[in-house]
Formats: sequence, structure tokens, C-alpha cells
Amino acid sequence: MSHLSVIQEQQESKSKIAHILAVAAGKGGVGKSTVAVNLALDLKRRGLKVGLLDADVYGPSLEQMLPEGMEPVEDSENPEKLLPALTFGIPFISVAHFKKEASIVRAPIANALMEQFLEGVEWGELDVLIIDFPPGTGDIQLTLMQKAPISAAVMVTTPQKVATLDVRKAMQLFQNMHIPIMGVVENMSHYLDPNDVKICLFGEGGGKALAKEFKVPFLGEIPIDPAISASADKGEALFEAHPESVGVKAFSVLGEKVMEGIAQLSKNSLTVRQKDSFHLEVEIEGEWKALSLHEIQKNCPCARCAQREEKKLDPEVSLLEFSPVGRYAIRIAFSSGCKQGIYPFSLLKTLA
Repeated sequence: MSHLSVIQEQQESKSKIAHILAVAAGKGGVGKSTVAVNLALDLKRRGLKVGLLDADVYGPSLEQMLPEGMEPVEDSENPEKLLPALTFGIPFISVAHFKKEASIVRAPIANALMEQFLEGVEWGELDVLIIDFPPGTGDIQLTLMQKAPISAAVMVTTPQKVATLDVRKAMQLFQNMHIPIMGVVENMSHYLDPNDVKICLFGEGGGKALAKEFKVPFLGEIPIDPAISASADKGEALFEAHPESVGVKAFSVLGEKVMEGIAQLSKNSLTVRQKDSFHLEVEIEGEWKALSLHEIQKNCPCARCAQREEKKLDPEVSLLEFSPVGRYAIRIAFSSGCKQGIYPFSLLKTLA
């Protein structure tokens, strides 16, 4: 059994989470938490087992948007674990469950909290865990990206340029961390007057422009709908309280596109194993194909390898170990000393 298979089995038995989606913006005030909650509700009504993690230590808001339910409790079968809160049948955890007043927390403590939420909570079997990312591109965001095997990110923006500037930075961070971006959704896109005339209060086209720039799908427009705000303030499910609202229709479109994205993530997954000291194997359409470690290292993105001349790369380089990075890539430690390179499954398929 390969090193990768062993690690994957350990991770799966530990978390039992099929996919982790980040809902992020890099900026506060764009309605990211509103999108996270209603996306979770839509995916649940489609039959998926969904969990929610509120990663905003300094301004948690998901607890307000969801009705009161079972509070987090210690797992009687494993005292080192915490059972998450449960509301609308969705397991959910937030700093707000433990600290009601303003959070004055330095970054190292905030990072430790995130690690505890990821590793110390018994999420059970989930199809999707949605992480409501905090605004910004700092320590907490990096901790989440490094510690959580994130499958993809859903980016939230509003139409105006001042919002897209910060969302662009967040998208660049996800790309630098080799986390796929599922697409961009534009929140507060427009308002429909009583005659169904679209009024763009905050400009127009910012979300589509970002999606085009980064060559990712545009996942849709969420309108300004009083029903969305009212449901969030009252802790009600939008889909139950206002089933005919334009907000429900918009989030249904978003949910459908995210379902398509999840299906594509599953198609893009790859089984990798070690053939011998000098080769890996990947399974493509039921057939195992060998990959030379020398050829793989020639494509290493790390600075050390990029500065080397190709002729100086050891053709007899061998494998020390390899491990998964999220569910989209592997990291390889070579006998040459290189161990920083991340190799997306898409690249391995190209080399096969």
C-alpha cells in the first residue's frame, strides 16, 4: 500500500468529510456569511449532508442567522472531541457558541481555535463542510488553507470596484495555495422594483469581470431581497419562510451550479500509488500508468528547482515519500532534497 493511500485512509476515518468548500471574499460586508448559510440550506434540501464552520473569530454572525438548536457538547464516547451544534439538521460550530462578547484575540490563539474546530469537532459523515472564511488574507486564512483539505473555494463579491479589489487579492491567495476556485457569485447584484425592472444600485458586472479575469465560472447573481435580510435577522430558513422569493430562486441557481462543481471535483480526483523507488502510478479510466519521478520533478514549481538547469536534475532521483494536498494535488519529497513542490492532479494526468 502506498504512502498516499495510508494517509488518505487515516484522513477519511478521522473526518469522514467528502468535500470542504470555502466561502470567502477577502472583504467584510459583501454578504459572505449570508451566502454560506443559504448555500448550506439549499444543498441540504437537495439531500446532501452539510456542515457549517464559522471561521470568523472576531465577528461571528452565523449563529444569529440560524435558529437556536442543540448547543455544542462534549462527545461522551470521546471526551477529547466536541459534538457540534445542530440546527435545521445542519451540524454547526462558531466562536459565538462560547464567547458572546467582543473577541479580543491575538492571531496565534485565533489560529489554535481554528485548528480545534477542524480537528477537535466530531463532524460525522458529511458530503460537504462549508467554511465561512473570515475577511482578509492573513494568519487565520492561511491556517485554514494549510490545515483543512479544502476542495475548492466559492468567492463572493458585490458589483462595485472597491469590493472586487479585495476579492481579487483573496482569489490570488487561493491560487497561490493551490486551492481551486469553483467560481464567483455576485451578491447584492441588483434590486427588482415592483415592475420587475432591474436597478443596479452598486454598479454592474463586477462579479462577471472577476470570473472572466481568473477564468473561472460565474455562479450567479444574488439580488437585494428584503426576504433574505428578514430571514437572517430572525434566524429563519429563507426557503421555508419565503419560498417564492427572488432570493430563493437565486440561491437555488447557485446551489445547482455548486452541485455541478462538486460533481466535477469528484471527476477530477485521482488515485496515486508508488510503483517503485523511481516511479509513481496514476489510475486513469481503470488503467494504471507509470510516471517517472525525474519527469515530475522537471515540472516542480518550487524556487529551488526553477533555478536549476534541466540537465542538472538527477535522472535517477528517487522517492522518499508523498502525501495528499487537499483533494486536488500531492506533495512529493525527492531524494534530491526537494520537498516543497505541489503537483496538481491535472498535471499528473498530463504527464501520464
